This record gives sequence, C-alpha cells and structure tokens, in this order.
Amino acid sequence: MKVVKKRGATLALLTLLSVWIFALGTSLLWAVVGVCKYYGMELKGGDWVQAAASLTGVGAAIFIANSQMRRDINKSRSTDEVALAALSQIAVLSRLYVERLYHAVSPNNRSQWHVEQVQSMHRTLMGIDVLTLPNKNMVDYVIQLRGMLEYALHKAEETVNLMDNASAMEAKEQINAAALIIQGVVINLQLLDE
Repeated sequence: MKVVKKRGATLALLTLLSVWIFALGTSLLWAVVGVCKYYGMELKGGDWVQAAASLTGVGAAIFIANSQMRRDINKSRSTDEVALAALSQIAVLSRLYVERLYHAVSPNNRSQWHVEQVQSMHRTLMGIDVLTLPNKNMVDYVIQLRGMLEYALHKAEETVNLMDNASAMEAKEQINAAALIIQGVVINLQLLDE
C-alpha cells in the first residue's frame, strides 16, 4: 500500500514539475520574443534553438545546485544524528560500567574485569576527536565522560589501596557519585536528541 502511495506521489510531483517547467519555459520564451520584437531584433531559426537551449541550461543548473544543497543538508543531519546516538550509547554503557565497578571494589579487593571495562570505555572516549563533533554540547559531554571515568578508576584504586577503612569506603562512595554524574550526562544527551 505504501509503495502505491509513493508511486502516486512521485507521479504527481513529476507531473507538477513538468507543467511548471513547461509554463516557465514558455513564459521565458515569450519574454525573449517580446524583448527581441521591442528592440527590432530579428531571430533566425538557429537563434531560437540557441536561446531555448541557453534558458534550459540555466534552469537545469539552478535545479541541480538546489538538489545538491538539499542532499548535503540531509547528509549532514544524518551524520549528526548518528554521532549523537553513538555518544548516547557510550554514555549509557559508561554509567553501567561505573555502577558495576562500584559494586565490584571494596577495601583490599577488586574485580580486574570491571576495572578493565571502565578502562576500555575510557579508551573509546579518548579515541573520539572532539574537534569533529557536530556541536559544542557534545564536546562538553565527551570531556565530562572522560573525566568521570578517570575519576572512578582513581577512586577504585584508592578504595583498594587505602589502609584506613573509613577513607577507603569514602573513596568507594565517590565511584557512585561519578555514576550519578554520568547519569546526568545520559539524560542531557537524550534531551539533546529530542
């Protein structure tokens, strides 16, 4: 059903475009004839063909340039949407990995696998060239995510290595705080996507 509607819409668009081109071409041709008659110029058979071809060429050039500009704008929007979707997913995974890290570390004990997950996500974020991101907000969010992942890794090390149990537990709670800040970035990216 959708294919039939698309074909009908395409046919209607082509019909309207043909009528518009015919009407514009006829109007321009009569304008040229009027100007030539007004100034007393005489156009021979070959001159008419050349004038019509010139007008057609100008119209085609305008149409092609306009079509290319629309394609470029659509491609740019599509690229921006993909970058934003990818960054949103990276932020969601970052929050998840930091939360898991929080539960996987304790004084004198840590899960190396959870540490490596956070390190892997940090390497992914470090691989993003912030100068190529489509807008300033995305740059800010990448930098915030990088910082929070580094902070969470540092606090995980402190949790394991600090001798004072109270200080170690305080460092562990800071991992949870980093996860909450990353959750804020996730929410902001989702709002940016809307």
